[in-house]
Amino acid sequence: MKAPSRLSVGELLLEGDLTARRLLLDPDALDAAAMVRTWPEVVQAGHEFLAILPRRGGGPGVHALPGARSQDQTGERLQLMATSMHQHLRNRFWPGDGPPDDQLLAIAGNLIRAHDMVASHRRPAPLLTPAVLADAGVARERVLHTLYVAAHAINVAVQAQLRAHPRPGTSTPRIGSALRSTQQRLATFEAVAGREVYRTFPSDPALEHRAPPSQDRLSAALAGWDIATHRALAREPTTANLAELTRVQTHTLAMTRTVLDAAASQGVLDAPAYHARLQPHLTAAESAWGTLHATVRDLTSHTHRSVTPDLRAAGSEVAHTFSEIVMTGTTLADPATIATRVHLPATTATLLGALEAPHQISLLLHDAALHPATTVSARAAQQFLTPLEAGRKPPGTERPDAAWVDPRALVADRAVPPPPPVRELITAQLRHVSTTSHAMSSAATPLTAPAQARPPQARKARPSAARQPRARVSSAAATARTGAQR
Repeated sequence: MKAPSRLSVGELLLEGDLTARRLLLDPDALDAAAMVRTWPEVVQAGHEFLAILPRRGGGPGVHALPGARSQDQTGERLQLMATSMHQHLRNRFWPGDGPPDDQLLAIAGNLIRAHDMVASHRRPAPLLTPAVLADAGVARERVLHTLYVAAHAINVAVQAQLRAHPRPGTSTPRIGSALRSTQQRLATFEAVAGREVYRTFPSDPALEHRAPPSQDRLSAALAGWDIATHRALAREPTTANLAELTRVQTHTLAMTRTVLDAAASQGVLDAPAYHARLQPHLTAAESAWGTLHATVRDLTSHTHRSVTPDLRAAGSEVAHTFSEIVMTGTTLADPATIATRVHLPATTATLLGALEAPHQISLLLHDAALHPATTVSARAAQQFLTPLEAGRKPPGTERPDAAWVDPRALVADRAVPPPPPVRELITAQLRHVSTTSHAMSSAATPLTAPAQARPPQARKARPSAARQPRARVSSAAATARTGAQR
C-alpha cells in the first residue's frame, strides 16, 4: 500500500517547475521523440489546471466582467497549439510509437493532482478574497513558466537531433521534415508562453499562500525516505535510482546543515562544539555525496532514467518538507525566521538522530552499485575512460590492453556492465562517502543530548534554591509548555 502524498498544491507546482528546469541541466541526455510524444499530455494537464483557477472577471461561479471569457485564454491557446502539433505528427514517420518521457509524465501527473485538489476545495465567488486571488495568480505564473521551460528543453532536444541527421538515406528526409516542423511549432509555443512569463514571473513570494509547517512532517518524511531507499536498493538497484538517491541525499545534508546552523545561532546547540566537531564532517559528507551523484548521473543513459515512483515521491516529500522550513521564495530564510516556523529544539533533535542514516545507506549503496546486474551507459563510460582534460584519467586507463567498451554498444549507446576502471572509480567514491558519513554520524552523537540550553541563572541560583523552589520550577515548566505549544 502506498502512503498518501502530503504535498500541497503549491509544492506540486514547484516540483513540476523544478523538474522542467532539471531537463536543461543535461541537454545531451534528452530524448526528443519521447518528449514530443508526451508533450500534448503535459499541456493538456496545464490547460485544465489553469481553467479551474479562481480569477477576477471570469470562471464558473464568478461574476464575469463584460466581454470576459470563462477559460484562461493563454492556456487555451497553448493547448490548441500542442494539439495541432500532435495531429500534424500523428501520421508522420517521426516520432512514431514508443515510450513516453518519464520526467514530462511526472510533470503532467503533478498538474493533474493539483487540479483535483483545487477542484475539491472550490468556493463560490463571494468567498474569494484578494489573498486567494493573489495566490491563484502565483500558481498561474508557475504553470506557465513550467510549460515555457519544458517547451524550450524539447526544442533543444529536437535541434540536437536535427543536427545529427544530415546523412542521406531513405528515412532521413522524412525525419528531417518532421523535426523542422516540430522545431518551428515549439518556437511559436515558446514565444506565446514567454510573453506571459516575462511579464509576470517571478512574482512577490509573499503573495503565495504558505501553510504553517506541520511539526511531525519532517520526522515522517525522513522515515519514509529511509524505507523507500532500502526498498529501491533491494528491488531495483538501477543507476537511475542510484542517481535519484544520491541527489536527494546531497540535498538533505545541505538543508540539514542550514537548520543546524540556525539552531547553533539561536542557542539551541552548543555553537562552539557544533562548529568545531560536527559542521566540518557534515560539509565533507555533503561534498562526497554530491561527487558520487555527479558520477552516477553522468553514467546513466537517457533511455534508462526511469526512477521508481515510490523513491521519487519520497524524495520530493523530503525536499519540500525542508523547503517550507528553510526557504523564503528562492532564498534561504534567516535563523530567526526558521525558529518561528518549527519547534527548533525538537527539529534539531530529529535531524541529529537522522545523521546515522547516510552511513547505513552508503553501505547498502556499495552492494547495489557493484551488483552484477547494474549497468551504465556505454557512451558515458567511454567518456570517463577517455577524459578530455589532461591529468584526470581514471585509474587503470593509462595503458589498456584492449577496448573497455564494445564499439557496437558504443554506437548504439547500450547499457553495459561498468568497465573495471569505472567500477574502481565508483568504488573509491563509495568508500569516501562511507568514511565521511561515518565520521559525521560519530560527531553528531555528543550533540544529541543538549537539545535545549539551560537557563543562564541555573548555576547561580543553587544557594538560594531552598528559599524559592516553587517560583523557579513554575517558571521552567511555563517555559517548557510555551516551547511545546510553539
